Formats: sequence, C-alpha cells, structure tokens
Amino acid sequence: MDATSADIFSQSEQERRQLVELENSKEYTESTSLKRLELKRLWNGALLVHKLPNELLIRIFADFRQAASSPVRPESRSSSRSLSREGTPGPITDWHSLMLVCHKWRDLLVSTPMFWRTVDMKGHVEWTKLCLDRSAAASLDVRADDGDRCPLDMLYLHAHRFQRLSTSLSISEAGPLLSGGMPLLEDLELRDVTPLELMQCIDSALYLTSHRFPRLQTLALVEVFSPRDPSLYAQLRTLSLSDCAHHFSFHGFLDILAGCARLEELTLTQTLDGLGVSDEWPSRKPIPHRPPVVLPHLRSFSLEQRGIVRTSQFLAHLLIPASAHLKVAGDFLRRDDSPDSDTADTLGALLPPNRATVLPVLSTTLRLSAIVAENPRSIDVASSESILPPRGAGEHEKHRVDAQFALHLDGNDPGQEPWMAQCLRDLVECFGASPLTHLDLLWDHSSSDAADWERVFRTFPLLEELIVGSAQYYEAAKVFVGLHAASSEARVDSLVIACPNLRQVSLGGVDAVATYEAMRECLQDRADRGARLQVLDLSMVFNKDLTSETNQTICGFVEDLRQAVQCVRVEDN
Repeated sequence: MDATSADIFSQSEQERRQLVELENSKEYTESTSLKRLELKRLWNGALLVHKLPNELLIRIFADFRQAASSPVRPESRSSSRSLSREGTPGPITDWHSLMLVCHKWRDLLVSTPMFWRTVDMKGHVEWTKLCLDRSAAASLDVRADDGDRCPLDMLYLHAHRFQRLSTSLSISEAGPLLSGGMPLLEDLELRDVTPLELMQCIDSALYLTSHRFPRLQTLALVEVFSPRDPSLYAQLRTLSLSDCAHHFSFHGFLDILAGCARLEELTLTQTLDGLGVSDEWPSRKPIPHRPPVVLPHLRSFSLEQRGIVRTSQFLAHLLIPASAHLKVAGDFLRRDDSPDSDTADTLGALLPPNRATVLPVLSTTLRLSAIVAENPRSIDVASSESILPPRGAGEHEKHRVDAQFALHLDGNDPGQEPWMAQCLRDLVECFGASPLTHLDLLWDHSSSDAADWERVFRTFPLLEELIVGSAQYYEAAKVFVGLHAASSEARVDSLVIACPNLRQVSLGGVDAVATYEAMRECLQDRADRGARLQVLDLSMVFNKDLTSETNQTICGFVEDLRQAVQCVRVEDN
C-alpha cells in the first residue's frame, strides 16, 4: 500500500470510528444528526472507489445500465413481436439508484448526456422534459404510444437526434413527427392502431423514404402500408413486415428484395396476402419462370402465412443460404372457389417444388426431429447441422436449430389417420438428400406401416441414433420390421446392412409386449451380421400404470434382448 492509499485508509478509518461512536451514543438531536450526515459524507468520499477517474466510472455505470435495462429479445427479430413496452430499453429508473450513492456519482450521472438518452413518453411530463434537457446533443431512443401522458409535440424539436423510434401511434398522429425526417435514425418500429381499410388517406408509405431516413438499418412494421421507396429497402439490414398492406405486386416485392444486398434478417408474418390479387401470383408450375432472389448476407429468415400455396410460391423465388436460420410456418387454408385454395395438406406442399435449389438446408441436415399432434393437427419439424446433446442437457448445451418447419391444419378435416401416415413419407421426401445421422420422431406411429419405415432406413443409410416416441402406448413392431426388411434383400452379401452405423435406439410409449418379437428378431440379425446395436434405451417403456405382471414380462424380454444388444437401459418410473 503506497503512502497516498495509506493516508486515505487512515482518514476513512478515523471517520468510521467517529461515526460508530456517535451511533453508540444514541443521542438524537439536530446537531448530532447533521454531524452524522457530514461524517457519512466524508467517510463515503474517502473510499478508494471515489478516486477512480470519471471516465472509468462512466464506463462502469454504462455497463450497469445495459445490464439493468437489456431487453429480452429472441435470437432473431420476429414480426410477430408486439410493439409493447416489453423488449424496449428500460427507463432511467432501472439504474437511477446509482445517483443515491453519493453526491459525486449523482453529479457525474446528471452531467453525462448518454445516461438520459432513453425517452419514454408514458412517463410524467416533467421527467420527459428532464431527459430531453439532460441528454443535450446525444442521440435518443424514443418510445411513444397511443395514450401516453406526454404530448407528442415535445419531441418535434428533437427528432433530428432520434436514433431509435418505437411507436404504435396512428399514422395521422405520427405523421408530423415522421414528415420532418430523422437523419440519425437507425431503428424504426411502427404499428398503426387504425384499421387498414381506413388508412387510404393516411398512407405511412409516403413518409418512409431514404431521403427522410438516410441511416435507417432496421425497419419493423405492423399493420401499416409498407414503404414504396426501393432505395430505403436497399439500405436495410433487418426488415420485419407483419399484416402489412402494399402498393406493389408479388413480382414488385421480389424486385425490391433483389436490391436488398445488405439484408441480414427478414421476417414476414401474414403479409403475403397484401401483394396484389390472386391472378397476379405465378401460376402453379414446377419451376418459377424467374431466377430466385439471392440475399448473400441473410442470417435469419422467418415466414408465417395462412395458406400453404402462397407460402410455397414465395419460397420458390427466394434462395435461402444454408447458413441462415430458417423458420417456415403455414396454415392449411381451404378457400372455396379460389385459385389460392390449398388442396394438399402435406409438408411437401408447404415447401416449393424447386426446394432442392432454394432450400439447401434440406440436403445438409444431420439432426432431424419431428412432432406430430392430433388436436389441432400439426407437424413441427426442426433440423440442424450440429448434433444434439442427450435429452435433459442444460440450456447452455442445447444445439443451434438451423431450420424449423410447421404445418397446421383444421382438426375437423377428414382423413386424419392417412395424414398421420403421410408425415413419415413427407420427411423422406423433403429431407431425403440429407446425410442424416440422428432422427427423433414423436407422434402416434400406429398408422405408419413397415414399408414407410423401410423407406426411412434405405433413405438415410448414415443414421446413428433413432428416437421413436408417442404420447400414448403403441405397437412399434413396424419400426423393427422395416429396419429388418431394409437389409433383407442384401442377405447375399453379409457385409451390406441398412444403417450399419446405427448405435442407439430409444423407445418411448411403446407397447413392448407386442413389439418384442420383431425387435428381438431384427436386433439379433444385426448382431449376427456385425452391426450389433450399442444401446437400446427402454427407460420410457416401463410405467407405474402397467400391471406388475406386464412389467415382469418386459423384464424377461430385456434379458433376451441383452443377447443381441451391448447395453439395454431400463429405468422403472
């Protein structure tokens, strides 16, 4: 400890002792109260932390503010996120307690404009004025919504400082603020509460131009008219359109996207219906008549749309890089007497006919999981180029999902069982070119036959792990009959066997009694031919609801299966 530090410590310790003595005296007069405050001020000011340079303290305060007010955002921007107070930078009250520590900290915070740049118009007028004044010439992050306490005209003189603006004001209210332009604005979130059919005379597209917003990089619009200016789109890195109307056609939108060379994130939610009338859509041809749009820097793409025909048609015209995070969700929509009515309720119909070209992730997937639900009917598929950790791994250990596909149908539609069987064929059709190593399927597999499973094992010869589960007990013999059949025609060559690298099979919800014989025959044959399964996980087969006699029968099966498998996992739940 150097001399300066020693002096500071000695002074601080002396003041601390005086303060303790005063507290112990239990004398409460105006004089002693003032003395206590003065001693606390002197003792606090003598601490080493107050000897830090202001520049370093400001950096510490800034980090504290960021930690206190950081919004919880999804991995990529979603157009479905509402423009609520959630997800916006927290108000000053998240960190103003720092000003209560001591006079020095308060003075430093008050005199530093960067700590006052968040302006939320829902607050008191006096507080908003204080933020605008103390932010001086700093850029501003502004939130303004319908029903806020503060009048909007407070912002007019400061619009040139806006860096981020998030608002759900009607265009008629926000128009005067937008019309003057915002030269520093980088992030704009705009939602109009006015019904679209009443917005013809207050068109938001008139205000959204590159001339008014030359530095805009992020644009999120909900229930408004999208911009007309192609040069505005060209400067964007993030674009999110949700339930928007448009002044251009389907092909006009494709032309605009073709000019978005900087675009990194694209989110479209229920917005394709606004791209002109039905006859402007391309006819149902196997291959689009124009080259797909290429977005070289795209990292994230999300498309959610009612009607899988339009979803498929749009996807056919956009090349999604294999490295981009992809989410596609469609609702099967039957429209009477409409050329856009969905006719096929399959995952293959949701994806474009030229999917091998525009969706390269379909041919690069290593890990595939699918969940099929009955009520309402839906299929959710997730694919990844990285291998999943074991189930139950910590949140930080989870893999990055590269693509998600979801198809939702009316639960009252007829033909439910054939559709359930079609799901397995859909996965083979859509992902058949992928070097799949892990397959995880959760649904009622009773409607799938052995031929469907045989096709799976022939299509994915690199398979290493198979997980088959169901929410209810089912007979899974078809899985093993299919696996056995996939190798049967190759018996003339004992070295050829379907999925030779298959090392683990996990079953859940399986009626093990009905499945046992097919399981034993298949796995014993694989063991005899040099492809012994390493792990057969039956930990989800035993169930407390089963009779003890049934569980004892399963135990007998397990002993037999251990002759064909290196390890059989069994846990009594």
